[in-house]
Parts: sequence; structure tokens; C-alpha cells
Amino acid sequence: MNFCKCQLEHPLFALQISEQREKLRHTNAVKDRLFSIISHDLRGPLNSLSSVVQLMQSSTLSQTESAELTNKVGLTLENTTQLLNNLLFWSKNQMDGIKANPEKLDVVQFIQRNIDLLDVAAKAKGLKVVTKYANNVHILADGNMFDLMIRNILSNAIKFSREGGKISIKTEVHADSLSTQIKDEGVGIE
Repeated sequence: MNFCKCQLEHPLFALQISEQREKLRHTNAVKDRLFSIISHDLRGPLNSLSSVVQLMQSSTLSQTESAELTNKVGLTLENTTQLLNNLLFWSKNQMDGIKANPEKLDVVQFIQRNIDLLDVAAKAKGLKVVTKYANNVHILADGNMFDLMIRNILSNAIKFSREGGKISIKTEVHADSLSTQIKDEGVGIE
């Protein structure tokens, strides 16, 4: 009995417990952040899909309109699957520590894919998305992280824009850098 008591009171054992407690706190924080991001990032595409399905069910659409909506549903499902994969990748990185995998990315391709993903949500609010891209715009970045960043900014622009507003997206190449500007006409931040 005394042996166990001494072992439990040993400073090394207390340090191990403290380290395990800290790891558990970190894991729980990552889990909470993941659920928050999933609810934020998946809500938009799922709402878009829901709107399209309701439109298809309640409206008399022409064959052309129905085909267009079916294509949009397919694209939105494909992009939502990619989004979910990115979120799972991100959560794994959060658990294991962030490990960026930089690669050459086509900025316009990433931006356009996210515009397409959120297109139905933008149209549901009557928003016009205007783009002005520089030619041949590439960066060295982690694709999953860049994708997540662009999607979050666009999603917030749509969410906080007024009905019938405009979202402007512009890329510019400077001497030694690239700038991407996403501007909305929303309520803004004080």
C-alpha cells in the first residue's frame, strides 16, 4: 500500500498526468473547432442543395431549366464532397499538428471552384458575383488550407451581404507578390 502511495505522489507521475491532461484539453479544443467549422462550411452547400430540391419539387420547370438545376446539384454535391474531405484533412492536421504541403496552385481555379460551390446560396440572395482575374496567377501554398480560407471568406461575404448586393473578386499581380481582394456590400464590422 505504501509503495502505491509513494508512486502516485512521485513528481514524475504527476508530470505525466499533467501532460496527458493538457493533450486531452488540446484534443477537445480541436474537436470543438472542427464541429464549429463543419457546421459553418457545410451549412451553405446543404442549404443550396435544399433550395434547389425545393425548387425542382414545387415548380414547373422546363426541361432545359431542370437539366441546368440537375447539373448544379451534381456540381454542388461534388464540391461538397471535396469540402468534407478538406475539413477531415484539416481536422487530422489539427490533431497531428499543422503540416503545410506547399504546391503550385492556380489561384483562379481555386476561387472559381468555391464560387461554383456557393453559387446557389448567392443566387438565393440575388447576389451578383463579379470577377476580374489577372492572367496566369499561381502561388506556392497548401491547397487544402488555401481552399478553406477562400471558401470561408466567400461564405461570409454571401452570408452578410444584403439581398441583391454584389460581391467583387479581383486578383492582381505586383512586382513580387499577388493580391486577392474579395469585397462585398454587407453590413461590415465595426
